[in-house]
Amino acid sequence: MRESVQLALIAALRYLPVRHRAAFLLREVLSWSAAEIAETLDISVAAVKSLLQRSRNRLDELDLPAQQLTPPDLALERALLDRYIAAFEAGDTSAIRAVIHDDFSLEAVPHPVWFKGLHVCLPFLERRAFSTPDWAVRLLPTRANGQPAAAGYRPDASGTLRAEGLWC
Repeated sequence: MRESVQLALIAALRYLPVRHRAAFLLREVLSWSAAEIAETLDISVAAVKSLLQRSRNRLDELDLPAQQLTPPDLALERALLDRYIAAFEAGDTSAIRAVIHDDFSLEAVPHPVWFKGLHVCLPFLERRAFSTPDWAVRLLPTRANGQPAAAGYRPDASGTLRAEGLWC
């Protein structure tokens, strides 16, 4: 059981998009029902079933033997995260482009906005985030759901840093 859960976690974290990953892990690792997942993700049961089917199909397509699913290189992950944080805090989309993949996506929960792909995400960041006069965000490295993440903080009117979000 432990090995199958570990295999499911590693495969899902590595090869599935965020929404697929969430639905898959909630179902396959935590044994949640489709209704529970739907309520948690604020989507329909039919959408959950579709996400699960596409997730399983994607993992089946990969046909990964267990030995290929080695744990990630934490030192490399941390180095990439540090580069991403420095680039993001500086508002440097060229430096961001150097450390992310083409399938990079932006999602702001609970907003229904979701962008996928460098050709959409980086211009959005340039126009809507980095070009605003009050752009000041401090990111600190952390982990979320077993993967590298950055906790974001923004100064309030008094200069005190307040939690802003989580970048995963």
